[in-house]
Amino acid sequence: MFSLIKNERLCDRVDALLEACDKWNLSISVVKSFWGMSNVEYLGHRVSKGGLEANPKDLEALTDLAFPGSLRSMQSFLGSLNYYSRQSYLLYELREVDFAAMSKDDVRIQIKRSMEHKELDQLDLKEDPG
Repeated sequence: MFSLIKNERLCDRVDALLEACDKWNLSISVVKSFWGMSNVEYLGHRVSKGGLEANPKDLEALTDLAFPGSLRSMQSFLGSLNYYSRQSYLLYELREVDFAAMSKDDVRIQIKRSMEHKELDQLDLKEDPG
């Protein structure tokens, strides 16, 4: 009985989708379509009833990044974090890794050097009449 109700609800949704496509003059490729799936991968993301999620295999590349050693790499890292900011569990893991890494002396020295380079870059920009 439950399966029948679920299938009827799916058919109603498909009918509504097809009506909207007719209204807006859109076409659907049957070969490229997924019907009755709880989630699908689309353009590197997982789409489900919960919304848009980042693909876990893509998140591995972000979690395995080395600590940024320059201003440019820090900006790139922060841009990546911004892109994946919808994934709160990922940010929690990165925050934990970040705090652990920042407590190490060699990483603190690296951060200090990066900040010094940033200050020098800003001085160069102010002095350069160019």
